[in-house]
Parts: sequence; structure tokens; C-alpha cells
Amino acid sequence: MMLLYPNNALESLEFNKVTALLLQKCRTDAAKERVHKIRLHTHIEHIERDLHQTHEYKQIITGNDHFPNDFVRNISKELRLLAIEGGILSGEQLLACLQLSLTLKDIIQWFSKQGDLYTTLRQLVAGIHYEKEIAGIITPIVDEAGIIRDTASKELQQIRSDLNKARVTSRRMFEVVLRRLAKAGHLGDTGESYHNGRRTVAVRES
Repeated sequence: MMLLYPNNALESLEFNKVTALLLQKCRTDAAKERVHKIRLHTHIEHIERDLHQTHEYKQIITGNDHFPNDFVRNISKELRLLAIEGGILSGEQLLACLQLSLTLKDIIQWFSKQGDLYTTLRQLVAGIHYEKEIAGIITPIVDEAGIIRDTASKELQQIRSDLNKARVTSRRMFEVVLRRLAKAGHLGDTGESYHNGRRTVAVRES
């Protein structure tokens, strides 16, 4: 455990105000967790590294070149599910995993185009590898809206085809019933409506 001297060093430095300001700037849950855990550095090399990284990032965000860090969703829940055998992700969750993967790809490529610039900040992604197989697996399954594609599997394609045929048949039968009721003079003034998500017919009282 690190001991500070004097005992009120954190209060004197208004460290709590600094962390409060940082929390207001955080865009992700991971960033907020790091701020809550932040402590004063006592090693000069750590202090210099963090100052250099801060300076470099300030140069980036005040420059004209867009830094591709737009994806800020927390997918820790999804990653935990992936670690469980038999775990299932929804289409929207799979899309989030894909977006994170593509964001990491964009960030890695962004740094590769910067030459010798931002060398200290570049260390944060030095050990990160973009796995293109993630996009290769998810893209054919999920569309841009997070909807599972009909072509995700032959079985799903057949099921959705059968459901669509059933809907068409049901709609035609309903329209036949409407015409018969109207012809017989039994159709109510409101005609058809919906009840609990189902099409219904208003029939005149006998």
C-alpha cells in the first residue's frame, strides 16, 4: 500500500476534483473504472509516459485528422457470454462485437499511417492484433441493423420462407372472409381492425 506524506496530500492537491473532471470526459465504462482506480504515480518513468500520452492525444483531438474511436459501447457482458460454452448472442450483440473489432482495426491502421508520430501513445495498441476472421464470421450472419440474415443458415432460410408463405396464405384467406361478409351485409362500419396484434373483423349484430 502506498503511503503519502503528508497525510492530507491528496486533499491538498485536490485530487478528488481532478478525478471528478476526468469522469465527466469519460465515454466508456472502462474509462470510468480506470478513473475510479487511478492513483498518484511515484515513479518518474510512469509520470513521463502518461504525460507524453496525454500530450500526444491532445494533439490528435485538436488536429484535423479524425481519430477512429467512435465505438464506445460496453460489450463486457457479450465477451463473458462468448467464454461460456453454449453461450448465445443476439444479432444486435454480434453486431456490437463486429463494430468493436472493426474499430480496433481502424485504430491500428490509423497509427500505422502516422509514421514516427505519437510513438508513446502507440504503445497502447502495440500488443493488439486485429483478427479479420471475426468480421468474416459475423458479416454473413448479421446485417447492418443487427438483424440475423435469412441466409445465415439453410435451416433458417427455409423456416423464414415457410413463415412468409404462411403469412401470404393467411392474408389471402382473411381478405376472402372480408369480401364474403361485405357481400352478405354482415361487415360492421369499422370493417377490420387489430386486437392484441391480430387482425379482426367487426361484424354487425343480428
